[in-house]
Amino acid sequence: MSLRRELTRGDLIMLGLGNIIGAGIFVMTSKLIFYGGSNTIFAIIIVSVLSIIMGYVYIKLYEKYKTETVEYDAIRDNMGNLLGKLSLFLIYFYAIVSCVTITVALTKYITHNGYFINSQQWDKIIAIGLITIMCFINYRGITISKIVANTIGGSMLIMLVGIILLGIINYLGYGSQYTTTTHTEFIQSPKNGFIIATILSIFLFNGYDIIVKMSAETKNVRDTGKATMASIGITSIIYIFVIGTVLYVLGIQQASTTYHPLSLVYEKMNMCSNGYTITKLSYIIGGFVMFNTAFISLLGGTRFLYGLVKHKPIVRHISRYQTPDAVILTTFILAIGLSLVQNEVILAILTNFTVIIILLLLNISYLRIQWKKKQQEMKITTLSYICKNSLFIVSIIVFIFLFVKIIQIGFVV
Repeated sequence: MSLRRELTRGDLIMLGLGNIIGAGIFVMTSKLIFYGGSNTIFAIIIVSVLSIIMGYVYIKLYEKYKTETVEYDAIRDNMGNLLGKLSLFLIYFYAIVSCVTITVALTKYITHNGYFINSQQWDKIIAIGLITIMCFINYRGITISKIVANTIGGSMLIMLVGIILLGIINYLGYGSQYTTTTHTEFIQSPKNGFIIATILSIFLFNGYDIIVKMSAETKNVRDTGKATMASIGITSIIYIFVIGTVLYVLGIQQASTTYHPLSLVYEKMNMCSNGYTITKLSYIIGGFVMFNTAFISLLGGTRFLYGLVKHKPIVRHISRYQTPDAVILTTFILAIGLSLVQNEVILAILTNFTVIIILLLLNISYLRIQWKKKQQEMKITTLSYICKNSLFIVSIIVFIFLFVKIIQIGFVV
């Protein structure tokens, strides 16, 4: 059974945006501001630059290998078979735990509204239900999956652009009389707060790899690179403006203690008589967007596993299960088990712990490829090689620093 090539460049960009922007902006924003405080924007900018660098690495590696399992191929060829095998599990686990992290955040987004008496019990029930729905849509194929992703992604962009525009209007002094002035407040961030905010920001930018993972269903594989960079660029702009608006309108204290920061922004800034309706609508759209992000992450995980089962000898012993059905079932069981961990911050840091290892291995793999080219082109000196690849070397140092900090700080934050 082969996958159908139905995705255009626009579809890829929407998948990229839908996978990157979701729980990070609708729920994780409050956690990010809690730790980052007034320096949250700087954490976003740092990770934005890192993501652009890694997006470029993904593009170059994909141009070389042209497979939906490009991470595995690059790490195996340049860092050895053992690390290649390790990356198989890390990449698949990252995709699924990322999906579950967003799902857990979504359940709390739903249940923390005063209507659920026993929230912890409902959290687990709703999480299992959401994962079941995601797997069913995935089972129905790429046509239905694309419609769901594009529809919800379009609604997300409209909502976020609306917040940005209202924020600009309020900042210029033309907004509602109810706009707060708490944006000037100063609150002491927790110990290692900025570092934790930077680590959580990596979670906000996770997801651009989905474009590579969906390459087997892309009409024109040359759209992969353009869609990847477009997704990261648009995401960076949206994050900076939206989080800036949240800080300006709500202030650090209120923004860091709510599960619905963007809905509150609409409530504070809304200038219409039907403000309550628009606030509720933004709340509903936020829930759908988070669902979409979790779904796309799960979609990428199943496609990566399917690509391995179909093409890679390392999983030849389960070749009789070379169908998306079995892959979806495997993913469903794993996701249900992980969903019982009802702490989105721990899951987010666990996700980042995994993704930092992957990004480090990919970055080193890219540098090894460039080094081999240097050896073939004797005119290039070691100094020129270092200068040419300085951004990638710096990004490796930053990732190693964050990796060590995760270990030092621990997963309980």
